[in-house]
Amino acid sequence: MFHLPSVSSYWTSGMLTQGNKSATDYIKKFDEYLNRCGVIEFESPKQTLSKFKSGLKNDYYRELIARDIMTLKHAYQFVTI
Repeated sequence: MFHLPSVSSYWTSGMLTQGNKSATDYIKKFDEYLNRCGVIEFESPKQTLSKFKSGLKNDYYRELIARDIMTLKHAYQFVTI
């Protein structure tokens, strides 16, 4: 049986990042781990958003902070415009 590492372990190790992927591809990967690891049930929305933002390319990260984006849904919408 294949065991998928938790989002937290991927996030803390730097493996769950946008890197050279498009924002859309990063969102897909981030959502995949959220769903498989059940993070949404155990973390606050603020924690999940923080992890998502931390994995973005610096330009997106700074814009989300500057615009005071407070939800994962709005962050997804902003980076895919």
